[in-house]
Amino acid sequence: MRKLFSFLLLFAALTLHAQDNYVSEVRDTWAEKTITGVGGGDVIELAKAFHRAFPTRAARKMFAEAKRRVPGGGGQTYEDVAKKNGFMDYADDVTDEENVHPEAIEVCVWKRSNGHRLFAVNLNSLEFDIHALCFYDYNPQTHVLKPEKELVDQIVPKNSANYFISLPRTGKEIHINEYVGEQVNSYTYGWDGMKPVLKK
Repeated sequence: MRKLFSFLLLFAALTLHAQDNYVSEVRDTWAEKTITGVGGGDVIELAKAFHRAFPTRAARKMFAEAKRRVPGGGGQTYEDVAKKNGFMDYADDVTDEENVHPEAIEVCVWKRSNGHRLFAVNLNSLEFDIHALCFYDYNPQTHVLKPEKELVDQIVPKNSANYFISLPRTGKEIHINEYVGEQVNSYTYGWDGMKPVLKK
C-alpha cells in the first residue's frame, strides 16, 4: 500500500511538471487570455492567478521559496516581504546540473491612479535567452486581469533581442540594459500614475 501511495505521489508530481509551460509558450499566448476569478490585488494573489493560467516551473519554485523564513526577519517569510514590497522573484541556479532549461521570474504590482493595479511578469529562459514580459490591468471590482500588450510593445528594446529587464524590488522604476554588439544601451522607465514611461 505504501509503495502504491509513493508511486501515485510521484506520478502526480511528474504530471504537474509536465503541464508547465515553456517561456516561449507564455510569450506567444499570454496577451490572448484575460484571467478571471483573481483572489485579490496583492502581488501574491496576482502571481497565483497568472500561474493558474500559465503554469511554469520558475513560478512553482518561487511559491515554494516564498514560504521560507527571511534570515534575521523576526519570523517573517519571503511571502510577507513580497506582500509589503509588491515584488517577488526566483531564479534557477544555472550551475546546477539538475536545472534543465533554467528559468527566472520576477513579478511586481503598482497602484494605479484610477484605483486599479498594474501587474507585471518578467519570465526568462536563462539557457535560450527567451523573454516573456507581460502586463495586466487588475480591476478590484471584477477581480479580472486584462492583458495590456501595448505596454510591452513600448518597453521591449527594438535594436537587439539581447537585453535584460529588472522590475522594481523597491520603488517604481523599471531598468533595462540592451546589448548591441559591444555597446550597452540603458533605459529607465519611471511611473506616471498609470504606466511606466521612459525617463529622458
